[in-house]
Formats: sequence, C-alpha cells, structure tokens
Amino acid sequence: RSTAVCRMKGYYNRASATAEVLKDGWFRTGDLVYQDIGGNLFIAGRKKEMIVLSSGKNIYPEELEAHYLKSPFIKEMCVIGLQSAPGEPFSERLHGVIVPNFEVLRRRQIVNAQEVIRFDVETLSCELPPTKRILSYELWQEDLPRTTTRKIKRFEVQKRARREAAAAEPVARELNAEERDWTARPEVASALKVIGSFIKNSRGRVH
Repeated sequence: RSTAVCRMKGYYNRASATAEVLKDGWFRTGDLVYQDIGGNLFIAGRKKEMIVLSSGKNIYPEELEAHYLKSPFIKEMCVIGLQSAPGEPFSERLHGVIVPNFEVLRRRQIVNAQEVIRFDVETLSCELPPTKRILSYELWQEDLPRTTTRKIKRFEVQKRARREAAAAEPVARELNAEERDWTARPEVASALKVIGSFIKNSRGRVH
C-alpha cells in the first residue's frame, strides 16, 4: 500500500499547513491506495483514520463500514478502536457505533430493532477474517456527527463512545462485615487466592 499524491500549489494563506502536506510540489492526500496485478488502483481509506491494533494489524474502518452497511437495517456506522474491558484478551478491540434504519424497520413492521441488527452483525462478521470483525457495538438513536462535506467526525464519535464505555464499567462495592468474615475463612481465602492467580486484571478483586 502507498499514499496517494497529486499536484497543488497549497492552502490559501496557510503556509504551515501547506508545508506539512506538500513534498517536492506534490500534495500528499493521506489516502491509502493499493494496486492489483492488472494495474488498477484502489483507495483503501485515509491514513489518519487507520486503526492499528496492538497485534500490529492495520484496519481500515471505511472498508468494514461498507461491509456491515450491507444490512438494510443499518443506516449509518462508524468503526473505531476501543480499549478492551478488564479480563478481555485484547488490549484494543474493534467497536461499532450503529444508527438503525428506522424507516426500513417501520416499513417491515419490525419492533425489536436490537435483535435483527444483532443477527445481521453476527452474520456479516462471519464473512470477515477474525481480525476484522467488530467485537462490540452500540446503537445510537441520532445520526452520526458529520462535517460539511459529509465525512464522519470520527474523533467525536470515539470520544463519546469511550466516555459511555467508561461510565458503564462496574464499580466494586465495599464488603460488609459478614462478607469480610466469610472471605477470611482459611478454605475461602485459599480458594480466592487460586482464582485470583488466573485473573490478569490487577485492578479487580475476587469477592
């Protein structure tokens, strides 16, 4: 894969921005492209929007979004990278923000939107390599935020999704006196120690 370039003079009255993108008079667009054996060029996505997983795998969200948008029940979708929840095997996972197509749902008289979208997401995921499948998703009622040129504001989507994911993370409560006495029993303490040795999340406690 390579980065697409084209000729341009620069941004109007923005010398610093021009210097960042111009090289030897060529404008580096930031589009990632690849060429097949027939010499045809294909745009894979934007370099700044590429998701690099902890495994080193490069993910192009627009490619995955186009795949999941095959579902008639999905109006819009944005694929982002999120930190995995405690105990999950990956330090980062692909997460989808989905806006249901309520017009299609109403026309087909479907009441349970979550169920039909879950079915389509799971079905379409099976058509992708494991590294390209979204491992979680959430439904938004409103349209995704976009620029004046109709590009998804991915940073805003990711910021909100991360905020909501953090708010949903459970907080461990303090043990009461009876529970503390129970965990102090030798056989219970021994069992908890064994279980704790298999838990990778050092922030958590076994109750």
